[in-house]
Amino acid sequence: MAKIEYISVEGLRVDGRRPAEVRNIEILCGPECGVDVSNYDGVSQVTQGLTKAQAFVKGPTDVGRNKQRSQLEASDSPVEIQCEVVMPCEKRATGNKMDHQSADIAQTVIATFERIVLSHFYKNSVIHIFVNVLENDGGVKATVINAVLVALVHAGIAMRDLIVACTAAMLNRQLLIDPNQLELNASIMELTLAASVSKEEIIYLDLKSKHAIKSVEEIILNTIQASKQFSILAKTKLKKYARDYLELNSAVHV
Repeated sequence: MAKIEYISVEGLRVDGRRPAEVRNIEILCGPECGVDVSNYDGVSQVTQGLTKAQAFVKGPTDVGRNKQRSQLEASDSPVEIQCEVVMPCEKRATGNKMDHQSADIAQTVIATFERIVLSHFYKNSVIHIFVNVLENDGGVKATVINAVLVALVHAGIAMRDLIVACTAAMLNRQLLIDPNQLELNASIMELTLAASVSKEEIIYLDLKSKHAIKSVEEIILNTIQASKQFSILAKTKLKKYARDYLELNSAVHV
């Protein structure tokens, strides 16, 4: 069996990208996603390469008095964020690897957006987030975070800043931005982070490495820079959606 050449002599990866180049990104929101959006306040679909995730947001929803009291006693946060993630696997048995990955991504989403959502606006409320990962070809956690961000904006949830997520991997002593699953399988390090757009503050960071990494700060900075490519596309998409919505609303009420 021939050895896979992950980076060619020309400096190209297996899919033709440069090491610092992200995959093709597509952002959809609302009815564009091709799903029934009537039961949700925010819906998005983000595709990064061959990784695709849909995010559905419902809420904020007021909770009952008894539940409200127990929630406020258990947490300092005025709003509760709940998240469920379903991975692209036909047969899901309790306790398998796919369940653990789904739970890990769900907890990541909750922890990340609890720091971003302006929770004092939604006292005694719950925000429900459902994520459906349609395809997974690497960088799934970053894609999910990006999809949830767009869905929350679409739902009108107030946040102190936009955040964007990106994945990086170290392979053959070369840093690869937004790796696919083939590259991740062969890598010695995987980094996933989410950072605020305005201040570049790290909101979430997950580093997994098989060996000691000397240049972690440089890797983080390069990953943050790469994540800006998604933020530019997301801002453009959301602004266009807002303009189209206002134009449609004006036409209906003429």
